[in-house]
Amino acid sequence: MYAVKTVKGQRTEKLLPALLKEAVSSDLFPKSMRWGGHRISFARPLHWILALYGSKTVNFDFGHIKSGPRTYGHRFLTPDLKPKAVRVEGAGAYIKTLKSLRVIVDPEERRKMILKGLEKAAGEVKGKILHDEALLEEVTYLVEYPVVVRGSFDREFLTLPDDVVINAMREHQRYFSIVDSKGALLPCFVTVANTKVRRLDTVRKGNERVLRARLNDAKFYFEQDIKVPLYR
Repeated sequence: MYAVKTVKGQRTEKLLPALLKEAVSSDLFPKSMRWGGHRISFARPLHWILALYGSKTVNFDFGHIKSGPRTYGHRFLTPDLKPKAVRVEGAGAYIKTLKSLRVIVDPEERRKMILKGLEKAAGEVKGKILHDEALLEEVTYLVEYPVVVRGSFDREFLTLPDDVVINAMREHQRYFSIVDSKGALLPCFVTVANTKVRRLDTVRKGNERVLRARLNDAKFYFEQDIKVPLYR
């Protein structure tokens, strides 16, 4: 027994609404959240959905949100902190439109911006960035408009093992470490902010203050740990 079944193709624009709705409705993330009184869930609260096929809008809804041809730029780099909806004329114009709104869509471009900033910051103290590909990858996807900020910490913390200091900066703060030409750790760090800042010194001092607390904690626990020998 056999049967021949012919399935006629459909135009892409007719298939996309259902496909996109199914995509955003599926369990995409290990952890999702709900917000407000809405029943939908996602990795973070959704406020709008931009959906285009060429220059045509792909219309579908996800809970209380309806897709459309408009999006918003960087929330902190717009006049008066009041982002306005901007129409995207087509899929090909998406990256250029967002860039004019201070959002770097292309992750490779963000990565290059971060790398260039890290190298420049490290060079200012005659050092180089401690290579950390995993941290670079993570930070690249944490920011929309990367801005590099260099700070420093007290030299007294250099009496700790390098791994203790590096781990405190990396795991807790997502800071990059700086080493000298011989690979010795320098009392400096580099962080990547998600926006241009008006008062760079204020941001630097804020990060330094947070790191000082982290390093004090690390110093305390390390000193307590070494009081107990591995063998008795």
